Amino acid sequence: MNTAKKSLEIIGNPVYPLCVGKSAYITESDGVRVTSRVLAIDSRTQTEIAFETLNTHYLLHLQEMGGTA
Repeated sequence: MNTAKKSLEIIGNPVYPLCVGKSAYITESDGVRVTSRVLAIDSRTQTEIAFETLNTHYLLHLQEMGGTA
């Protein structure tokens, strides 16, 4: 059995909180990424979320929201 999964680093924000057993919806600069089912959420900080889906290990760098005008 091939257990090697690809790894992706992406920049964006979850549309909804990540939930084991559900797909993740991530807004990125060019649209919304929908992942396969989340198997585990490995770690969270204020700037990153590491999680695993059926097919991929993700490191999501959270994009800063808002800004000054």
